[in-house]
Amino acid sequence: MTRRTQNTSDLSQESTDSDIVRDGNVAGDYLAATELATLAPTTVLQRSLTVKSIVKTSSSFATRFQSMRNLVGSQNYQEIGAGLQGIAYERLGTTCVTKKELSENQGRCLSDEFAMHRRVFSAFVKYKEYSGDVRVPQPYNFIPKNSLSPELLARMPRIDRQPSDMATMERILPLPKVIRKAMIQKFYPSENNACTKDLVTKVLGETPNKHCLARVYLGKKSITMSEETFSLRNFPLTLDILDELALDSAHFAGMIGNAYAIMHWAAHITGDDVEFVLGTSDSTNDNTGINFQHRGVHMYLLDFGQCDTVDMSKDQDDIFQAYKGSMVLQQNQLYLPHPNRSATLYQVWKSAYLNTSEQVIRHEGLPFDPREFLEEYEEYLEDFDP
Repeated sequence: MTRRTQNTSDLSQESTDSDIVRDGNVAGDYLAATELATLAPTTVLQRSLTVKSIVKTSSSFATRFQSMRNLVGSQNYQEIGAGLQGIAYERLGTTCVTKKELSENQGRCLSDEFAMHRRVFSAFVKYKEYSGDVRVPQPYNFIPKNSLSPELLARMPRIDRQPSDMATMERILPLPKVIRKAMIQKFYPSENNACTKDLVTKVLGETPNKHCLARVYLGKKSITMSEETFSLRNFPLTLDILDELALDSAHFAGMIGNAYAIMHWAAHITGDDVEFVLGTSDSTNDNTGINFQHRGVHMYLLDFGQCDTVDMSKDQDDIFQAYKGSMVLQQNQLYLPHPNRSATLYQVWKSAYLNTSEQVIRHEGLPFDPREFLEEYEEYLEDFDP
């Protein structure tokens, strides 16, 4: 694969790798935001929170991004998220996100996480036909702190202009405004369920709620939300919510099963603390270029900062222990169907995991039996509360 070089004074350029460019012409269910806005909140969410839905929107976010496409170089970096390791920034008009390492980083160093991210991305590219449409954001470039230009640092917020390592990757765009509004109308825990128009406008306008991704929690029945804790950033799609909206949980389960198989037997990583979220991408084609107003809904796999690699030359017991030990961790169990909590979903997940594992193991020439591994995982899981 040919890699694109990038000037570190302008990190907004995007990859042109032809074999992994996102195809905006993929068939999908086109939904006009203006039409969705006339429907009941439940109907909006039922129609739009499905993989391959394409929402045509003219929201301020989409309009602003579209208008800034040719002015990226003059844009400052704006914070859209933060963690123990670093801060995530956007620049309007680009599909890149830039992560800048904190000087007091409490997690894995950014260079190691970026290498892990590339490892997973490469595995999903190689086995795209088995991924079930799960997307891994494309990693673009790692920029050591001694390579950062003064011009770039000057575009950072004043409190974060000290040089530190940075990485750029494909941005997962938030769910469109019409979906966010429906989420508030449907699930905001207001007193006496009185979610007034003014309250919806207020909550919708809060900055964190504009960066809305939805975590697909197939291992969590419900989460109690209060007015103080409600947030659209990382909104929890628990089993109760998925059932209430009659969303296709089985499809999600199969996608996550495929993803775990590729992580284990192609990328050879444990999958510690990874996340599965619904977000959107721009629509891209050769004729019109990038269009932020046509947003495709997809499931994304992200956050590889806590993952470890697994040496396939080790004993089978060690390899199986690394994988099952990671899968039973509380954070991972949020996304994984549990056989005692949702037997039907678990069987869908298991079938997808086995089918994809068998294909990948055969292609990789590995001497492992995924059925034997899952038998051990199921026995191991019995020691943990469902």
